[in-house]
Amino acid sequence: MKFDILEKAADLDNKPLTFGKYEGEAPNEIAEHDPQYIIWMYDNLDYKNCTLDLRNECEEMYSFEDEKDMDVFYDLDGWGEH
Repeated sequence: MKFDILEKAADLDNKPLTFGKYEGEAPNEIAEHDPQYIIWMYDNLDYKNCTLDLRNECEEMYSFEDEKDMDVFYDLDGWGEH
């Protein structure tokens, strides 16, 4: 029984959306190019269209992207090389 629940939850990440700017795309596809949308969708919609696991994975990916952006902004890669 527990396996059935987990399988259904995983199917949620593969089910194409029927709304919004990514209508027709599955959450796991959207996560690859717009993880922030998955975070927003999970946090703001009453009906969950993806699993908490995918949402958390997107949060990690998105925060990693923020760190990379900050490195470029502050030029931390070239710091001290003058």
